[in-house]
Amino acid sequence: MFQLVIEAAVSGAAIAILALSFQVAYLPSRVFFLGLAGIYALAPYVALEVRSATAALSEGVSWAT
Repeated sequence: MFQLVIEAAVSGAAIAILALSFQVAYLPSRVFFLGLAGIYALAPYVALEVRSATAALSEGVSWAT
């Protein structure tokens, strides 16, 4: 249960940072910046590749899976 709460808090924080970055980019110029959408669409794939590449380093560590 505790792990679920932590994961929900981390996901909520990531969404809040995304919303804040869109607002910071949009409010001064009133132009929707599509570059942010591309970055946030690409970020999970980069994280997955980093996790896959470092999986051998954390072999045998239970919390790293």
